[in-house]
Amino acid sequence: MHNWAYPAVGTRTANSTEITGVATFSDFRLAEPACVNPDVPILTASVNPTCSGQPTNLSISAGNLNGAANWEWYSGSCGGTSAGSGTSVSVSPTTTTTYYARGEGGCATPGSCGSITVMVNACGFVISGNIKWEHDGSTGVKDVIVALTGDQTGSVTTPLSGDYTLAITSGSNFTVTPGKSINKLNGVTVADATAIQQHLANITPIASAYKQVAADVNKSNSISTLDATVINQSLLGNPAALAQFKTSWRFVPTTHTMLIPPWGFPEKRTYTGLISSQTNQDFFGIKTGDIVSAYANPANLGSDPALALRLPNQPLETGETVDVQVRSTPWNDLSALQLALGFDPARLEFLGIQPVLNSPIPSMPATLVCTGSNAAKSASFGRRLKALTCRKGPRSSGYNSVFWKTVDI
Repeated sequence: MHNWAYPAVGTRTANSTEITGVATFSDFRLAEPACVNPDVPILTASVNPTCSGQPTNLSISAGNLNGAANWEWYSGSCGGTSAGSGTSVSVSPTTTTTYYARGEGGCATPGSCGSITVMVNACGFVISGNIKWEHDGSTGVKDVIVALTGDQTGSVTTPLSGDYTLAITSGSNFTVTPGKSINKLNGVTVADATAIQQHLANITPIASAYKQVAADVNKSNSISTLDATVINQSLLGNPAALAQFKTSWRFVPTTHTMLIPPWGFPEKRTYTGLISSQTNQDFFGIKTGDIVSAYANPANLGSDPALALRLPNQPLETGETVDVQVRSTPWNDLSALQLALGFDPARLEFLGIQPVLNSPIPSMPATLVCTGSNAAKSASFGRRLKALTCRKGPRSSGYNSVFWKTVDI
């Protein structure tokens, strides 16, 4: 005994079947399996909200046709104005519109529709703001590339004022990210490396969260001796070190409260479901490597004048001790100094370095003290004074003395 489903009365097409071995039969019925109606589909839109007249793709994300032949799309109502056929359609509404889809055709009876409402915005709005130097909170940072990503892409470069404006013509989900990698050593001096070392030794901790970010030149989310080394070697022209100097500037939204330690701070602004202009979307710019004083130039208008050290020409006699005075001008903005002295050990003997009694370098209570490296302190010095480091002292007109003694040859 078989259970058969009785179909609705109508015309059916079937293959012929030969029945043998049966003498008589009184009833013979043809039956077919029951038709399964389509699922109610789940719909998605590639861009929602969208701008007036801009395309968005509608798709069936879940649901089976079963006994139906195809998905049919409508606007206005289920079975209303046709919007296309298939698993996805492209529409460009000018007003907020609800779209419907259902499976039709085949043996199925058209069923219930799935629906989705596409929100339409007028668009034509902007995202605008200012990139300002964190050091004073007002000076604009020039030549910052402000990138727009998301439903629309593009970029603008800031002028001297640091202002930027991004025009939005489509979409509603965006990310704004500033970036600037040119002129990495702008404002960076040996004093900045010294500040990192003093911070690590807990002599003079870096109290500003922004300056702690500036000290992390290799972007390791920490401050280490490697950062000081990268600065020193970059200033000496080491290209490998400069490659570890990851970027010139870093940026943080002005609305963010910086903590200490500051690691994990946001470096972009994100917008979801945007339907109107966003102004005052400002960022603070942090000059990487510039930790002490205000040496960076956010406008990149050129470098400061070079510091020239001057030694006099003078005759030497065998056995004579000569006081070589090293002079330089201007001294006003000098905070630290590193240099090398070369001489012929067959003709000259290095005796020592005399501190300046009245240093021309301002802002520190002690006199300028210059000391050589360990090699310089040994009896057999070699061909070069490898490091001469000068620290700050009170401002006046003084000079540093390096002693030499001539020897017989």
